[in-house]
Amino acid sequence: MSSTRMWHDRLAPGTTAAFWWFIFKPIAWTLNATLIGTSATQTRGVFQGAASPNMRMLNSVQVNQTVTTLGSWHRGEVFFSNSVSDYMKLGATSTNLASAGNQAQSNLFLWSFAGLQFGNYALAEFGVWFGGQPTAGEKSDLNTYATNRYGGGLLV
Repeated sequence: MSSTRMWHDRLAPGTTAAFWWFIFKPIAWTLNATLIGTSATQTRGVFQGAASPNMRMLNSVQVNQTVTTLGSWHRGEVFFSNSVSDYMKLGATSTNLASAGNQAQSNLFLWSFAGLQFGNYALAEFGVWFGGQPTAGEKSDLNTYATNRYGGGLLV
């Protein structure tokens, strides 16, 4: 995967909530490797967790470990709101046990960027909503789109 950057200058999620939607395939597992992050110090993002093939979200606080399946395509959702409504859903598995924190970001979205430890992933699509989540109807449309585009083997 080549180095990729996208500017991300947003307020703390307690001020402006953020929702990420993505299609990815974890190929191999490495402790603390980055899928999507916003800095070399892992201040906001999705990272590999303490045990294979767990993933975790954080925005200064590591929370909501979720299990993935290595070698399978997943639809992912992450919601940052500085509340216990923060959640991460990878495939059919969703966790929302705690707030991921309330750190403001003025960094780049990074995936496969030199200087960070990136896991071995395929990242096919990535979308961001600021100020809240998509509606239930929009999420349903995203699921339909993802299944139609990537086939029945996609874990949604």
